[in-house]
Amino acid sequence: MRRVLVMVMLLSLAVAAMGASAYDRGVVAYNKGDRVAAQLALDEFVAGGGVNAQAYILLGELAKGRGEIGKAGNWYAKAAEVGKGKLRLTGLRCYIYSLTKVWVSVDLAAGDKAAEALEKEYAEDGDARVCRATWWNRRGFELVKSGKTAEAIPLFERSLAARQDFPLFANNYIVALCDLADAATGTEKQALAQKAFDALMKYHVGTRGEGKFAETRVRVEKIRERAK
Repeated sequence: MRRVLVMVMLLSLAVAAMGASAYDRGVVAYNKGDRVAAQLALDEFVAGGGVNAQAYILLGELAKGRGEIGKAGNWYAKAAEVGKGKLRLTGLRCYIYSLTKVWVSVDLAAGDKAAEALEKEYAEDGDARVCRATWWNRRGFELVKSGKTAEAIPLFERSLAARQDFPLFANNYIVALCDLADAATGTEKQALAQKAFDALMKYHVGTRGEGKFAETRVRVEKIRERAK
């Protein structure tokens, strides 16, 4: 019985060693640009029961390189699940960005959860803030396209709370407010027009005559005038 136990332990150690070796080979091959060898080695690592956030990230990158964005997102999500610190941050960010590229079939609840995790765990990280801002802006933009402009407003506000220095994101928010103001009457129209103007000033949209942003400024001023 003891001999059997020893053999089982040695076999387990051998399997673990093979997994670690496969991971190392995968990393080396990836860094050398040999994507085929990297894929084979990392697949071997995972098939052998290996669990490693960096391996999942590399598998995600390999899938993305083949244009398999959905599969890449699944690997990034696994990296975020098991990773710590920078590896979890990278997994969350890459997962969110992959979702933005497959919007037709995107899991919005999962994306929201990932963005909220970035906000809670990496509030001061600049890359995490850009990622969050990108996600909430895209969520709001898609709602506007679907005619759900009122629902988009708080999402645009979350985007701008993460990053206020992206004129395009601020412009999307202001345009949504203008759309609501155009459809409103009375005091509601006045409040929305004022809110759009305040945002225009706060985020400096169109203040330097930048193309379509300048058009937004003109629109806000016209709506504000009509709302008086």
